[in-house]
Amino acid sequence: MRRTPISTGNPDLAARAAEALELARKMKPGLERNAALKEASRLQTAASGYINSKKLKPPK
Repeated sequence: MRRTPISTGNPDLAARAAEALELARKMKPGLERNAALKEASRLQTAASGYINSKKLKPPK
């Protein structure tokens, strides 16, 4: 599995994302693990600051 470094855009969210990802990886395969991995991914995105970045453009 590929590991993506977490940016320091928001250290609090970065810590929560890392913890959520670690817990999700330890779970047995199934629906709960999938949901946990999705939530960890959302936290990583929020922690990276991409949502507030200039790269994000509104739809045309």
